[in-house]
Amino acid sequence: MTKSIFLIAIIYLILIALFFYFQRLLMYFPSQNLPNPNQVQLSEMKVIQLQTSDGLTLYSWYHKAKHNRRTIVYFHGNGGNIADRSIRVKPLLNAGMGLLMLNYRGYGDNEGKPSEKGLIKDAQSALNFLLNKENIELEKIILLGESLGTAMAIKLASENLVGAVILESPFISATEVGRRAYPFLPVKLLIKDRYDNLSKIGRIKSPILIIHGERDMIVPAKHGRTLLKNAKQPKRGVFLSDAGHNDLFYHGTNDHILNFIAELDSENQY
Repeated sequence: MTKSIFLIAIIYLILIALFFYFQRLLMYFPSQNLPNPNQVQLSEMKVIQLQTSDGLTLYSWYHKAKHNRRTIVYFHGNGGNIADRSIRVKPLLNAGMGLLMLNYRGYGDNEGKPSEKGLIKDAQSALNFLLNKENIELEKIILLGESLGTAMAIKLASENLVGAVILESPFISATEVGRRAYPFLPVKLLIKDRYDNLSKIGRIKSPILIIHGERDMIVPAKHGRTLLKNAKQPKRGVFLSDAGHNDLFYHGTNDHILNFIAELDSENQY
């Protein structure tokens, strides 16, 4: 009996050690070999180079807005790279929006390895590009985050009065997501990249749109509702009854986004 308990304890400690040392392999799933925008039906976009504060060069995609429309900074989720979102962003381009698709470090042939501190620096480099090189005013910039990308959108918006923030499948914190995925591990004690969105969202003064699927089994809709509750006005929540985590696009998210932006534009005319 004593030997069995000892063996179980050893195995458990090994699991803890493995989780601690390899946790970023369980959080980030980048794909390499970023194609040219033309190859994914985004011929409007051009490849740009963003410079981070820690010296990395990030190859990302950019298209200028038409007719003084707003510019969206798109922060993708933890899997794939920006090329996988082509069908997702095409309607935004068709509507005349400017679009900067940030490809994080370690994604799509970019140098570096992803981490919370690193991805925040990547996000800041995208905002700096629009402000300093494109001379776009903060109020004309919309931050759009998808899943993991909502953390970057929330972080930047908590420190900059941008035109609006759009969050798709946002999460309270990576700690809470990890605890759900690994209930048998002391995730709170082990996790390195915490992405504590709940502590930051109350500092955002820009209009917020939260879109979440009720059938999301990765980040349950209660995460979105909790963030919506803690966000300041003006805010709006759209909870789609038949949508999950990775299929929001097929349930009309772009319609909600474009209507939200149209209302912002209408309000700013008066």
